[in-house]
Amino acid sequence: MSYMRCLLCVLAFNALPVLADEPITKSEVVVPAPGSVPGPALTEYYVGLNYSYFDLILPSKYGFSLGYIDSPKDTYEFEYLRASASIPVSVVKDLGSFSEVRMSLLDRHFFSEGSFNALWGLVYNSNKLEIGNTILSRIASQSIPHVEPLEVDTLGLVGGVGNRWRFSHGITFGVDWLSWAQPLIVIKKENQFRDLATNESDKNNIDTAVKALSYFPRISLLKLNLGITF
Repeated sequence: MSYMRCLLCVLAFNALPVLADEPITKSEVVVPAPGSVPGPALTEYYVGLNYSYFDLILPSKYGFSLGYIDSPKDTYEFEYLRASASIPVSVVKDLGSFSEVRMSLLDRHFFSEGSFNALWGLVYNSNKLEIGNTILSRIASQSIPHVEPLEVDTLGLVGGVGNRWRFSHGITFGVDWLSWAQPLIVIKKENQFRDLATNESDKNNIDTAVKALSYFPRISLLKLNLGITF
């Protein structure tokens, strides 16, 4: 009888579960938080070429843009445009050749993650007017070897609307349908000829040119830009 009891004790002992030396852990499934699923990488920079045929004061401006893409809806850009004309335009009639440089710091905001955008920011206009030989001949008797060009630099605000479409490989094409750059403050004004001129008509022409360059709005239509993001 005691033999049977010993056999039952041995069998019961062997039936007990064996505890492992290391704890058994269950595999964990990590569920990402809502909105944290990674998407395609956002490009950060933009480089583009610009051409603006319908532009005031001088048409056919060309230049470039450099941009930082802060988000799908906002791109901060530096824009540089310039134009020159050897044939006098109406606003500076009979005064000689004219060159214009426009530099802008822009926030380009896209709506509903589409191509339509509005732009606004600061604009710096630099204008240089070379006095023509016909007018200069009227002060030649004063033995002036060289008359410095008339220069007017202004600071103002700019705003506009446009579309910019994005294609494969980061290529972009855009049209700024309308933009308005309004000078507000005259930063620099050099007008040596005005002090030297003796002809009242010449002085009036110079005064008209200075006023126009200082506050005349710079309007552009259908400005084209071709660029790449990376």
